[in-house]
Amino acid sequence: MFHYKLYENKNLYGMYYIFPKRGDGIGMHNHTEEQKHNIIVLKGSIQIYGPEKQWCYTLNAGEIFDLLDEHHPHEFIALEDDTVTMGMFINGRPEGEYLSEEEKTGTVYGKLPTMPLD
Repeated sequence: MFHYKLYENKNLYGMYYIFPKRGDGIGMHNHTEEQKHNIIVLKGSIQIYGPEKQWCYTLNAGEIFDLLDEHHPHEFIALEDDTVTMGMFINGRPEGEYLSEEEKTGTVYGKLPTMPLD
């Protein structure tokens, strides 16, 4: 489970992700060119990795992961309770992406990473 909240300020566009429990995370996914983003750890720590952990990084509060390219499938998992990250899109808001007020914040259940914590 995780909570999310949109961040938008002129040309800046991103999404806060709040992971209440260690082991919460976002399952394997990738992005289009317009959706490329950096991951900024604001509180706690995460592990981010590719399919079958072909590559893996651990990030702590204050660290930034520069997503290598849009075709880099990845998922991440919170290593601590109450971890907070920000996915900051490189190119601003993706063209055609407009969220209604109801879609700008919420909770997602069941999209957990496929790899368990070590």
